[in-house]
Amino acid sequence: MKVIVIGGGPAGYEAAMGLRRRGIETVLIEKNSIGGTCVNSGCIPTRVYLQVIKSAETLIRSGFAKTELTPKDLRKLATGKIQQLVYGMTYMLQKQKVQLLEAEVSQIEAGKVSLADGTCLMCDEIIVATGSEPISAENFTAEQQFTAEQLFTLENLPKRLDIIGGGVLGVELAVILQSLGVQITLHEHMPRILPGWDKDISDAMASYLRSLGVQLETNSVSGVFENMVFCCGRKPKLPLIKGQTAGIHLIGDCKGVHFTADMAAEDGRQVGAAVTGERTERIKPNIVTAQCIFTPLEAAAAGSICKEGMVESYLSTDMMAGGVIFGTQGAFAKAVMEKETHILKGFHVVSHLASEIIQIGQAAIAAEMTAEQFLEQVFPHPTEGELLKEAVRGLL
Repeated sequence: MKVIVIGGGPAGYEAAMGLRRRGIETVLIEKNSIGGTCVNSGCIPTRVYLQVIKSAETLIRSGFAKTELTPKDLRKLATGKIQQLVYGMTYMLQKQKVQLLEAEVSQIEAGKVSLADGTCLMCDEIIVATGSEPISAENFTAEQQFTAEQLFTLENLPKRLDIIGGGVLGVELAVILQSLGVQITLHEHMPRILPGWDKDISDAMASYLRSLGVQLETNSVSGVFENMVFCCGRKPKLPLIKGQTAGIHLIGDCKGVHFTADMAAEDGRQVGAAVTGERTERIKPNIVTAQCIFTPLEAAAAGSICKEGMVESYLSTDMMAGGVIFGTQGAFAKAVMEKETHILKGFHVVSHLASEIIQIGQAAIAAEMTAEQFLEQVFPHPTEGELLKEAVRGLL
């Protein structure tokens, strides 16, 4: 069997690695750089920028001198991290004997992949992992419109910038650019930023943004902007697919279901079993996922918000060892459980390390642990993970 994987991002990379582990001849086609949007212009550079800003904020809160951050220095650091990851991923693919091909795909059909240079490749199965792209702005006027990716490459940042969209990307960009001296106005057409999140998280992150000097405009988005970036979601990016789709598998962002690198990578890990016929189901429909915001004051959520038949508890971190050590003002943890069964259903956290400790709650929800079972666990001290345990204790 021969399989062609189109796209070398998280989904395509994991798919190719998994196929080779099964002994299947695999060709991976990528027109740009291995790692896709996530590694080269999305998750990784964003996280690098935010990690440096977090370190600088921690020093300031501890009474040390303010550190001057420049776009040039941050870009240089991020570029080094990106190159390191691309090198590592390329090495692992070569080690697994995946055939790497730098080319652009013009069209695919069952058993055949056509390249832009006119070359045609034949195979038994095709895996399409071409990712996604930002939704373009409509009905907005701006003298200069940027994409999030473009902002990371600018030598000179604008003095003022309007960000349209108060979701995760909009919030993270607002923190990065405000910290680099750009006056940011963040616009959200819903009544609050992060409208799909727990309201306490939304309120805490709004307060944090205002403390940095970010201006928030909610309930409407209108006007003519001087400089604007549109952060209102992503859409699938697909090559032309001709004829029957038998033997063609869509994975990752290009399916248009989940637009996150973690879910794309998991889809890639599971697709090998579908290609070989080991099983038809890939990612389980009831899988527990987590959302994270990687700003210096992080936010993370897993599972459900409090609904009918559930109860929730709220724990401020102000008197907890982990919260005091990190000095994060406004941090908290919430736990949600079913009222009758005491099965844990959700965790919502704002803290210095929310993206790390949420995985504890994520695993507990997936295991259908009760609050009593969760409290039997002994957590290391002093850590932020203890916040979840104390939040669960508040449920009983």
